[in-house]
Amino acid sequence: AAAAAAVEHGAAPGRRDLDVEASYVGCFGSETWFENRTYVGGQRGARYRLAVRDAAKQKKRYFACARRDADGHGFLFDDLVPDARNAFPSGDLVAGGCERACADEGAKLCGCADEACTGAMGDDQPHHRRWAVYRMPDPPSSRKGLPAPDDEECGDAWTRQDEATAEAEVFEGAEATVFTHLGFADSGAE
Repeated sequence: AAAAAAVEHGAAPGRRDLDVEASYVGCFGSETWFENRTYVGGQRGARYRLAVRDAAKQKKRYFACARRDADGHGFLFDDLVPDARNAFPSGDLVAGGCERACADEGAKLCGCADEACTGAMGDDQPHHRRWAVYRMPDPPSSRKGLPAPDDEECGDAWTRQDEATAEAEVFEGAEATVFTHLGFADSGAE
């Protein structure tokens, strides 16, 4: 299931979801700007690869991390609310803990939580967080104009033709069984 979710989010067939790369959007001060959000905490708030995996599995377009030490807070969500998307498309914060590296990948930013944040807490913030927000890659179906992968790249992938052939075999077998049980002779047997 994880590999299928990864392919849906842009990984080559046969590659794991941990190979998918998300794009850094920016640093945000409020979790209320995350539309249709699902909370994920613990290591998922501090580890980029775990957040990517969870976003791919749950088919969420975005994820946000706010790291403390080895753990933190995180959200998976569908989009930024329109006010945030229009006013702050790249985030409303810079520095103050936004630049804190993820626990598993030093080149990725995971924001900060609580005492790990060096910037002042905003008056309208329910918690002291600096959310590093990432966007998952577009699924291949939304990448119009790109060539389909060749057969060699797909390897043993299950194709629609394979599915249609298997479905036809199941229906033929079921039809023969039904006719035999109803007392009709099988058309192939004489």
